[in-house]
Amino acid sequence: MKETLKILLISVIVFFIIFPLGELFPVLYRPIERKFYDIRMYLNVENKRIPDIVIVDVDEKSLKELGRFYDWPRYNFSKVIDAISSQKPLVIGIDFLFTEPDTLPGIMRNIYRTFLLSTLKKDYLVDSVLSYLSFDRYLILSVEKAGNPVFAGMLTNDTITNISDATLKLLKLPDAPEWLSPLYPGFISPIDGLIIAGAKPGIINMHPDPDGVIRRVPLVLNYRGKLLPSFPLAVVSVISNGYTLHNGYISIGGKDIRINSNGDVYVNYRGGFRTFEYVSFSDVFSGRVPEGFFTGKIVLFGTSVSGLSDIRPVPFFASLPGVEIHANTISDILRGDFVHVGEPFLNYLVGFILIFLLVLIAYRMPTGGSVALLVFMLAGYLILSFFLFMGKLLMVEVFRPLLGMVFSFLIGLRVRLSTIEFERRKLKETFSRYVPPEIVDKIIKSKDITIKGERREITVLFCDIRNYTGYVESSYPEEVVKELNEYFEEMSKIIFKHNGMIDKFMGDGIMAIFGAPIQYPGHADKAVAAAVEMVKKARDINREWMKEKGRTFEIGIGINTGIAIVGNVGSTLRMEYTAIGDTVNTAARIEPLNKDYRTNILISEFTMKQLKEEYNFRNLGKVRLRGKTEEITIFEILPY
Repeated sequence: MKETLKILLISVIVFFIIFPLGELFPVLYRPIERKFYDIRMYLNVENKRIPDIVIVDVDEKSLKELGRFYDWPRYNFSKVIDAISSQKPLVIGIDFLFTEPDTLPGIMRNIYRTFLLSTLKKDYLVDSVLSYLSFDRYLILSVEKAGNPVFAGMLTNDTITNISDATLKLLKLPDAPEWLSPLYPGFISPIDGLIIAGAKPGIINMHPDPDGVIRRVPLVLNYRGKLLPSFPLAVVSVISNGYTLHNGYISIGGKDIRINSNGDVYVNYRGGFRTFEYVSFSDVFSGRVPEGFFTGKIVLFGTSVSGLSDIRPVPFFASLPGVEIHANTISDILRGDFVHVGEPFLNYLVGFILIFLLVLIAYRMPTGGSVALLVFMLAGYLILSFFLFMGKLLMVEVFRPLLGMVFSFLIGLRVRLSTIEFERRKLKETFSRYVPPEIVDKIIKSKDITIKGERREITVLFCDIRNYTGYVESSYPEEVVKELNEYFEEMSKIIFKHNGMIDKFMGDGIMAIFGAPIQYPGHADKAVAAAVEMVKKARDINREWMKEKGRTFEIGIGINTGIAIVGNVGSTLRMEYTAIGDTVNTAARIEPLNKDYRTNILISEFTMKQLKEEYNFRNLGKVRLRGKTEEITIFEILPY
């Protein structure tokens, strides 16, 4: 339960740092997220020619044949519009600004000025006459014949507006919802004459991201509380009998298109430059386009000349004419297949689930397996995000979930390794008192060690010096301690040699365990082998003590094998690793029988059954141990 709470707490902290807190510092993740978007868009483009939208291009050829663009009379556009409208296109959209009255080109103005000045003699009279000489009337007549062409307009953050109130009323603009932002105070509109003649304004404002790339465009904009359509929406509205905006959705042509609070949608680009049909403006002007070429098509006027300042960067292409961005948007509206943005709530939910899973994996699994699973999940989520985009046009967030997975995994792994290190220190601290350093190292490396308590088959050895109590009472304490330390040192070496663990020293007695904390086969043999060597070592010590002290001693050893509970036992103030249970009690009660039988090593029948090695032994028959109701058979092991 504590581990689960720890994992949950880590997940919540990482999630909060990556997601809600990340919203305060968008510059840290949004540039990378945009690049992931661009890659998906690049892989998704169809690069197929779309024939139902034609772009009349003011290209280099047109400038070469018709002269400098800014010197063109509006008659040029009038003539081309007439040529196209005669073929009955669906709609015409002009992506050029006609926001001021037309004036004569410079050369013609100078010719007229020279002629008029010779007649009128006054400069101010000449200027007044020249101001009335323009080709706007030709363009207005062409608009009336064309029906409802769309002309480009712009909204600005200035308060400058060139449209009269009377003309503005003719547009019958609906009210904009309060949530639609930004609120533009300025409107650079097509000249009043064009609107009065039937032209529809379409706003060409775009909303580039901070890196300048056009990924999304507005479909509707807010001008002083009134709703204006974008250029693409205005074009489609002409052939779809208008549009409506309700609850964040634009309804047009039987399709509902969701927009954000800025009126934006993400453009589903069809391809790079010239994905749509292009025709040179000069070819239309000169009548070099076949009859019926524009019939039933959407016709857009624009330019691919970089010097005319309408070239924009897009996700997968360094630059694209602005008119082609409009064409892509028009195609998206007609098909109803804009890129959909995943709900923020779902992004957050998926992000938290992934973070939680990675913390869980890092905390619970071995490092190698968890790293492999991390790589698999990172790749899986990335691939899934690409499939969702290409299959469903669903854009889910990529960078923050990936970052959250990596960050949460590293935190979970760090906590896991810290926990392992803590457990290792705890194991080392626990067992360094009982077993030699090399065994401690094995214990730490073992995956099967637990100090929390478990049932396990072990062999328990009790060893005691006979009649030592009387000697202690009649000897100096310093001498007693010295002798015991010498004795324990030699016995401990033997126990350690045979993979035993010294559980405790009890006065002049020793309790040792074989088969714990590291579990291994043959622990009964190791216990008996240790006992035989201990008796032999005691005899060696006796020979030395006889020479030095003039006395000897005898030891008795009792051994039993069976199931016992092993683990840390004690209080919060002091814990020790030990074994408890009937197996331990039996071994402890066998050991004193050595005095009665005048033996050194006694083992139970349970230990005898486990022995694989050959020993010299003697069956001593059945005995009833103190506190036991059933008899057991004991055996003497002869240490020679």
